[in-house]
Amino acid sequence: MYVFACLDSRQSLHISKQILEWSQRLTFNSSLILRHLTRLLFLASVPYLAKKTLHLYIQVVGKAWEASKEGVGEDKDEDSKWVETLVFGARMLCASVGTPTGIVSNTSGSTGSSQYVPTDDDGIDEILEAASILEKARTRLDEKDKRLVAQVLLAEGIVWGLVGIKGKLACLCFL
Repeated sequence: MYVFACLDSRQSLHISKQILEWSQRLTFNSSLILRHLTRLLFLASVPYLAKKTLHLYIQVVGKAWEASKEGVGEDKDEDSKWVETLVFGARMLCASVGTPTGIVSNTSGSTGSSQYVPTDDDGIDEILEAASILEKARTRLDEKDKRLVAQVLLAEGIVWGLVGIKGKLACLCFL
């Protein structure tokens, strides 16, 4: 970590992203690496790659969880980490929809630039995708963990709020 102290925040973010991408290739899509890479790519204002990494995380960890139920494989993520990551992913998808211009600002607090994210159909596809991701999160949600339940309910509130703002209530009838 001493090396990062000499660099500004943008350079250290770029180096961290490169290290995580490199380690992701070497660890055959480790759930830990994918989880951190998703957050880092979003904070680095690269939401397109963050979304792709989130989908890869859902696919890899979902299959590992199914295999572990059958007694095969041990590389599954903890349920709490699964729920936290999917809640983050749903909120990430809603971030570009919630802005009137489709611009995702740099939420990392650094002086990095914002990035335009084109939204098709007023962002309703992203909202529906976020709702679908939250359904997956609920499959492994421990109802006794009040913190996680609150996070899921908050994310669902964001999704429903965006649906109300966009005026597309009929689209959620297909869920």
